[in-house]
Amino acid sequence: MQSASGVTRDGRTLVLVMSGTRDASQLSQLLVEQGVYTAMKLDGGGSAQLWYDGTAFYGGTERRPVADSLAVFSTLIPEFAATMTDQPGFVVLNPGESATLYVEMRNEGRQSWAPGKSVQLVQVGGELLGATSPQDLASTVSTGSINRWIFKLSAPGTTGLHQSIWQMKHNNTEISQAVTINVIVLPPEAKELRQKIEQQIDEWKKQGEQKADELLKQVTEEIKNYLGREVDKGVRSLCGTPAAILLIAVGVVINSKRKRNP
Repeated sequence: MQSASGVTRDGRTLVLVMSGTRDASQLSQLLVEQGVYTAMKLDGGGSAQLWYDGTAFYGGTERRPVADSLAVFSTLIPEFAATMTDQPGFVVLNPGESATLYVEMRNEGRQSWAPGKSVQLVQVGGELLGATSPQDLASTVSTGSINRWIFKLSAPGTTGLHQSIWQMKHNNTEISQAVTINVIVLPPEAKELRQKIEQQIDEWKKQGEQKADELLKQVTEEIKNYLGREVDKGVRSLCGTPAAILLIAVGVVINSKRKRNP
């Protein structure tokens, strides 16, 4: 019994060969025919065995010390798993304004996602903001494919930062990390502030959407500073709410969201 292993030139394919009829020279020729670029001859005779997960598939079943061996380890892929590939992250709206948003998830599991109630995108935290939860699949999503959920969110009447948190579930079991959509609500008259925040969001996206916490802190300070200036100017009513009270409310909204979603 002869055994050998090798990899193709691109390093992407592993070839394992065992033969009871070929000698070493014939075995090397077989490896070349299979596209192997680099090869290693392993122990022969009764030591030439192929095992998987504790079960012998080829050769003898006797466990014996060997001079060399090749062991392959891999992480078990779950039946159902998902990874977020894209989502808006931040959106700026006026009170009562609506926006059509999306969340994209890649199927990272062994099983396809079938339409129905078993695999869904579910709102798990923050505010629903007028959206429908759960979101069902419209078509089958095979392993490695991406599905985009499209839904509408509506801004509440309170100026400040509002968050809607979503997650993929299979039969009510989590199969993805939570995804947070940040909805920044500003009064119509805060046009300059809206433009400034939207520019900050664009810069954040260009930088690869890293350090979201820093952008949240920056946006929070911009809103607080804006409301503080309105109070200083003597504006006592903003969007139907006294500005001083509104400033406190915004702080409560932001702080409560952060405590629930560190």
